[in-house]
Formats: sequence, structure tokens, C-alpha cells
Amino acid sequence: MIDSQLVMDLYRSGAIDTLSVSLDQTSLYTGTIIHADGTVEDVPPMRVPTNSFTIDNFMAKFGREGVGIRLIATNDFRNAPAFYYLDNVPVTFLEGYDDSFLAEAPGDSDIVNALISTQLQDRLEVDLGDVIRIALNSARGGRTPRGGDELDYFDLRIVGTYEQQGIMETIYMPLYMMFDTSLIWDEGQRTDEPASLTFDEGYTPTEEQMDQLYAVDFDSATFKLTETKTLGQLKDYLSEYGYSQVNHISKLRTFIVLDDAIFNNAVASLKQQIRYVNTLYPFLYLLVGVIAFVVSYLLVISRRMELATLRGMALRRALPS
Repeated sequence: MIDSQLVMDLYRSGAIDTLSVSLDQTSLYTGTIIHADGTVEDVPPMRVPTNSFTIDNFMAKFGREGVGIRLIATNDFRNAPAFYYLDNVPVTFLEGYDDSFLAEAPGDSDIVNALISTQLQDRLEVDLGDVIRIALNSARGGRTPRGGDELDYFDLRIVGTYEQQGIMETIYMPLYMMFDTSLIWDEGQRTDEPASLTFDEGYTPTEEQMDQLYAVDFDSATFKLTETKTLGQLKDYLSEYGYSQVNHISKLRTFIVLDDAIFNNAVASLKQQIRYVNTLYPFLYLLVGVIAFVVSYLLVISRRMELATLRGMALRRALPS
């Protein structure tokens, strides 16, 4: 879990170029309310059973493989943890769509676009363009469900499918469905854009904003630095904040992984080349001097006959007639 206050601090620091975060929860498929061909079905919201034994079995379905669905809200699908080590994520989109909808600002529609895995698509027997109803593991108002409660739900339009990487069948939807994006980004701003105002430029979060951020922990956060020279400062900042590092456990048992291996290898290679150059410079200067002397000498030697002829001609002109 990653403290959302830290994420906001990083974003508003000016050191972050792009920021991707995610939240997830478990859910269940309720039904398809609108088919791609326009057919509408009446699918009532799901209710929690009233029998105590049945309730336990019902709630267990949310985390059961092949039954429960992992629902992830993110602003960048390709930077989600499931795809960290993939160079390319194969995705099939409904015509006119791409994954940029995940970073859009909140809208007025009750139906939200989403991506589902091909494995889940096959199990639910749904097509691109269908609108499905997904029941959440919470009652209306976000409270813990009890017997007889109507579960909260999302109506999601399937606009793309992707190859599933993990075991749990997953749906990706826009970040604003689970998080008030105005707590980090500006009101109405897309969440794939850099900060419009940094702390140095006068940005100041409100006390209410900080209280709301304190109540939220992200499941993942991925970012890119604007400049590589700030990498050392970022590491120091994270260490002072209390986040753990590889082989070093701090007060917070959360690890921040910086994918800086390529950068570090490039820096090490440059430093090595610089050391080589600094070591070879004196020898290069000496070699250049020796080459200049040898070339000059060879030029003189190669023109000895010409010089001798010129001397002879000068001598003849000097003799009396």
C-alpha cells in the first residue's frame, strides 16, 4: 500500500513528469444490461442473502478464482503491476477507442468504459460494446454489507479486451471511479498530465484535502522523473519518509522500486570511459608530440635531394664568371 499523501507530494514537487496509480477491489458479475446490438435487459442490483450461513458463502465468492472479479481503477493501464515486465500489452479495442479513456476527468454518464481480460470475456460470454453490471463488495454508501443489503454496483461498457497475465480475472476502469482525482490533480484535469502548479509555484493543499488523502492508500504508483539529476534527491526523500529499500527495512514496510538499472549502467559506463580518457590523455599528448616530430623529420629527409640541388644552384650563382 502506498500513502496517497506521499504520491501527492511527489506529483506537486515538480520532479515528476508522469504519474500512474491504481486501486482495486473484488466484485461479482450481475448481468449484461445492454447488448452491443442495442437489446436491453432488466438486471436488478445484487442483494446479500439474509441467512447467516448463506452470507458467509456469498461473501466468499468475491475472492474465489473463476467467480470473483478483480476490479482495478487506474489512469494508465499499461503501467499497471500486472504488466510491469512486459514490453507490449496486446489489446483489442472497439472502433474509435483507446486506453486514454482511463485518464479522463469524471463525466456525467452512469455508464463507464472499461477493459476486460479475454478469459473473463469468454466466461461471461460478452462482446465488445456490451454494458455489464458489476456488484461491489460494499453496500450503498460504501459501508460493509449486511444481510438483505443491496450491493453497490458499476455499469461498465466493454470497449477493449487484453490478454490476462495473472490468475484473477480483471477489469480495468478509469481512476475516478474509486478515487477523487481532484485531491491530487486539478478539478477537471486529465490524470495523465503534469502538475499545472507545484509547491515552489505556490500550490498549498487544504487541511480537508490532506485528511481525505490520509484515508486512501494506493495499491500501486508508477512515475517518471522530469530530470535524472533529481534521482539522488528522490531516494533521500523516500528514505527520510520511511519507505523500505531492497535489503534495508525501514519503519514503513512498503518498498519503492526505482527502475534505474539502465540509467545506473549508463552512468557507470560513462564514468569508466571518462577514467580511461583521463588516464590516457598524457600518453596521447606524448604520442602526438612524437608523431609530429617523426613526421617533420621524415619530411625533411624526403626532401634532402631537393635541398642539395638548391644549395648547388646557390653556390654556382655565387661563383665569379
